[in-house]
Amino acid sequence: MKTNKEDFEGLISKCFSELTLASQEKYDADKAERTAAMFLAAQVQLAFFISDVDLRARHSKNDISRVEAQKYFELKDDFGGKKPTEAALTNGVAKHSEVIEAKRVNSEAESDLKKYNYLMSSLKDGHIFFRGLGKKAWNE
Repeated sequence: MKTNKEDFEGLISKCFSELTLASQEKYDADKAERTAAMFLAAQVQLAFFISDVDLRARHSKNDISRVEAQKYFELKDDFGGKKPTEAALTNGVAKHSEVIEAKRVNSEAESDLKKYNYLMSSLKDGHIFFRGLGKKAWNE
């Protein structure tokens, strides 16, 4: 299942609007059950996003290794017959713009993964909160 990011972000916005509303005034128990379902639907959609972001993060780690290896051998061949030190090669690879860019892409992917995992936790807590509000009516 592929989730449209704009639709998903709209759903997240609705979830947190309902949470803000519930924090400001008494929340209807019937509406709380529907809101809990909306939070659950957001969790399902987010699970697909997390899967995609995790895959992107893993691929970007592989890309770092590939670019570093490529630059290592390019630098090694550029010394014109002289044998470079390992430190010189390592430092040369580390400062190469393609390696820096690959590491930046990886950092962004890992940051997105953390952000979405934090969001998943918030959605789970919101689902439980609204489910509890819905059950509260049954106990009164």
